Amino acid sequence: MCIRDRQIALGVSLRCQHLAWYTMARGGKRDYPPCFNYQSSSWKYHRETEDYFARLCLMITRGEAEREVLVLHPMESYWSERAALAPPKGGTDEALVTVMTALLESHHDFDLGDEDILARHASVEAKSLRVGKARYHAVVVPPAVTWRRTTVDLLERFADAGGKIVVVAPAAERVDCEKGGRFAEIHSREDVRTVECEREQIAEALDAARVRTVSVADSKGEVAPVLVQRRSHEGRTILFLANTDRGKGHAADVAVSRTTGGVEDW
Repeated sequence: MCIRDRQIALGVSLRCQHLAWYTMARGGKRDYPPCFNYQSSSWKYHRETEDYFARLCLMITRGEAEREVLVLHPMESYWSERAALAPPKGGTDEALVTVMTALLESHHDFDLGDEDILARHASVEAKSLRVGKARYHAVVVPPAVTWRRTTVDLLERFADAGGKIVVVAPAAERVDCEKGGRFAEIHSREDVRTVECEREQIAEALDAARVRTVSVADSKGEVAPVLVQRRSHEGRTILFLANTDRGKGHAADVAVSRTTGGVEDW
């Protein structure tokens, strides 16, 4: 269940089983994937697996996810890099994976911010960035080639309002694909943190921004293999923890901020 638990922790709540054969007769098939039906020797045990995931998916579709961090998505940098037949090795895609992994392993849950959606729907309210119904108190800017001017304007307003911004180097040198622009002015501000594309530096910068709502830690720090999803539903907090380490379990202390009352192990 490790793979499926990981997917659910990352927000994949609808399962699509592969298939069930009508018949195993003849040799007309070119593909022989696992079958979820009576032909499988494990069919009699599927009830236990399906009941588990049915209950779990019910819980993680209740209410709203709580995420304090928005990570800008450098989609237009991807396009510029892939205009060539041979995209650069170690480009913005690998850097984004490093940033996302650092946040997941340090238990700073996040959403990805599309520049087009931000241009149409984002606004700054007090010290938070609002996109539709979602509110974020920190923005992480991953390595990129270029950002839109509308995104730079939004970041500037967010920083002026006291919002927390973490820029992961190397920072973009272009705005709307043109050299220069005001983004250099933003990541050089004293109230904007610039770090290298390394897990420890990214996690430490967000800890300094004080946006953590969940901690799963042992004596050595946050337990990286444990993924977390936090939700709010009818005044209650739902917390799903998934250990993705196939080799062993982990003993850890779980701390949750902004919540009251007792704990129910469901």
